[in-house]
Amino acid sequence: MIAAYMLIYLPGDPARYIGSTDQVDSLVTRELGEFRIDGRQIRSWQVTIDSNYHRKVMQIDLPPDFSKTQLHAELNRQLFPYDIETPARVHLPEGDMHIHLYYHGTILSSLLLRTDPGLSRRRNPASVLVEFQERPSEELLQDVIRFGEPIPVVLNINSALEAEELKKTLQDEYSRIYFHFSDSETDTPGQLFQNAAYKEELHHLHKVDPEARVVTFVDLTLNLPSSAKKWMVQSDLTFVDLSGAIVLDANDGKLKFDQKLKRFARQAANDERPVLLVKASSRALEWLHDSLLEFKKSGLTIIKPNEITY
Repeated sequence: MIAAYMLIYLPGDPARYIGSTDQVDSLVTRELGEFRIDGRQIRSWQVTIDSNYHRKVMQIDLPPDFSKTQLHAELNRQLFPYDIETPARVHLPEGDMHIHLYYHGTILSSLLLRTDPGLSRRRNPASVLVEFQERPSEELLQDVIRFGEPIPVVLNINSALEAEELKKTLQDEYSRIYFHFSDSETDTPGQLFQNAAYKEELHHLHKVDPEARVVTFVDLTLNLPSSAKKWMVQSDLTFVDLSGAIVLDANDGKLKFDQKLKRFARQAANDERPVLLVKASSRALEWLHDSLLEFKKSGLTIIKPNEITY
């Protein structure tokens, strides 16, 4: 009875209405600005339908590597609450996209997304990794996969044998797997490579998986002893230095999580190639997914982290 009362009598989300075509233009222009599309790439004109109706057409020139699909999806998300439909058609082989903005059966305006080979898009490269303390669940692994980005998973292990077993069970589902030996935390590279047990496990890891990536939180560029460098050459392994990574943990709360994400985006915009390490949880991956979509509008590009080989 309570549920029925709430459905019938309590107001839902407030309806949104289109007051004029200028309001639609404003929404579209704002979204184009979010994608950092320069006004010089946009050309507009009016098409006369009859004596009482004119339709606006916007031609938007975009770089070849720009995701027209993402722009279309974001326009649809912004305009859907106003009951505006955004059907689109892709014209091959050019890959141009034509989008019509329909409102109650009438085309308000049309967007022509045209590929211009002479344009290039500013890219802000950065890396993201997701750390698991134990074998990833199917649900969390799918959360990583749905990003559609080159995001490695970091698996904490105690031995090379454990790494071998994990890779066998996971590589068919996800191939970007890095390993971190849980007991390898030290202050300096010298201390790290003086650890006989650690070196033995690395030697064993190379035997079972010569292409393995090993994560370390020790700065391998800082005062690396010649003996350590020599050993790394002999090991023939690939190392990934995460000593400067920004660590995200949903347990720290949404406010701190967002603050660190904004710092990550700023560093990427400054071409500092930051690295983000996310402690795996469904909440953290959900928050990250929503934020990355926004950051990618302004050029954030996910790349694999720098790898160190000797």
